[in-house]
Amino acid sequence: MTITAASATMTDWARRWDAAIPSAVLSGINGDAAHQTDPGKHLSRSDNVQRWGSSCWPVVHPKDKIGPSDKACAIDMNMNRADQNTVHNRFLNVYRNRAADPRAQYVYAFNGWNGSGQPMRYNVANGATSVTDSSHTWHEHVETYYGYVNDPKMVDAMMSIIKGE
Repeated sequence: MTITAASATMTDWARRWDAAIPSAVLSGINGDAAHQTDPGKHLSRSDNVQRWGSSCWPVVHPKDKIGPSDKACAIDMNMNRADQNTVHNRFLNVYRNRAADPRAQYVYAFNGWNGSGQPMRYNVANGATSVTDSSHTWHEHVETYYGYVNDPKMVDAMMSIIKGE
């Protein structure tokens, strides 16, 4: 399996998020060992296909079939409780209004927690929700599509959400 560096655009997103939210600290774009046991967007499209085949969930959406095949398209950001609550609720508002909010086209899914109930995964692409693991009580995980890893408009949309615009 080949784990590659994040695209410059994904790195720019992380830098801008870190600058916008006082307690934000990047915990990863590229998958570490914990992210290599299952399909996911912290791995490149090529890595997912090589390991789990061309029908694994991170690579089947039309927007995931385009773009570079060697880049990850998810970001994990640690934040203090208040900042994570704020950011999570901002993404939750986009999820709830995904049919009308044009920024939703750039968000595949996000995992996180706002201090209430269980940490959840919200799939913006298909509207599904599910309980996620407890690591999302201390960091927000946001996924875009492989087709957007080099698109500055994606970063602008994500930052608009993160900053509450």
